[in-house]
Amino acid sequence: GLTPDLHESASSRQQFFSGGLACFPYLNKHFKAYLGAGVVAVTYREEAMEIMVSGNKLTFSVEGGLYLKEKFLLLGINAAYCAASASYEEENFKIGGTRAALLLGFVF
Repeated sequence: GLTPDLHESASSRQQFFSGGLACFPYLNKHFKAYLGAGVVAVTYREEAMEIMVSGNKLTFSVEGGLYLKEKFLLLGINAAYCAASASYEEENFKIGGTRAALLLGFVF
């Protein structure tokens, strides 16, 4: 990508590894809820204008969703939040944040 004001070349990479606990109860015959929370290890690296910033953070995430299960098909929506941030030379920046997803799955 490019930096916002100077339009210099920039690259960024973020990796999220997580584990936690989740609950997936039936609400009725076809609908299931999903509630989860866990710990996330974030590795990041950003390079712009000959400056490289990299590091690791340990943080948490929460997520929830609603799923429709019909025989072998699973449709759903999911929302999550990962609270990850870091700083460089006293400037804070956000690594994590919110995520929304539409899901399509097949049950075997």
